Amino acid sequence: MADGQAPTNQPQSLVELIDSLLALVSRLRRPNFLPPEQFAKLTEIDARIGAECQLRSIEIPRLDDPKSDVHYFGATRLPYAVRTRGGIIVATSTNWEQSMRVLRLVAEKSASSTPPSANNQKFFPRGVLNNPDILELAARLNAAEGSGISKNQIAREFTGEPLENEPKAKSLLSQIRRLIRQGRLNI
Repeated sequence: MADGQAPTNQPQSLVELIDSLLALVSRLRRPNFLPPEQFAKLTEIDARIGAECQLRSIEIPRLDDPKSDVHYFGATRLPYAVRTRGGIIVATSTNWEQSMRVLRLVAEKSASSTPPSANNQKFFPRGVLNNPDILELAARLNAAEGSGISKNQIAREFTGEPLENEPKAKSLLSQIRRLIRQGRLNI
């Protein structure tokens, strides 16, 4: 796979996505720096996990860590200490790894009993949307509900745009607001 390109053989099930995330994080070397190409992969896996969980009505476990210097990334709430221009310094914890194991077990159980499309009506009352960017951003916004992180910041992180230049983030948020008003998206 070339740097910056999405893998062509992507895992499809929620269990496979969680396994991919855990494998990605476990391969990090001290000081747990996640370089840009791996950060792009993390972003994609995280968004897909968030979307799958939303479609299946599976709640992603929330961590309550008293450390003030730890931040949380995306739907899977991966702990990180520092975000640099080139990537992030991951600060995984036993609690985070355990929450991902719990999520994986829930995904295994739900895979055998609930097809992914069973909950689509709840989130997409007029049918599933075709735009994967809208689906992934909507899942991230839903997962971050009540976290105190602004929708604009979530959209900027999703698109990778800086604060002063964010046309794609604004466009996606505008489309999501329109879909909600039209009753085509429930988040």
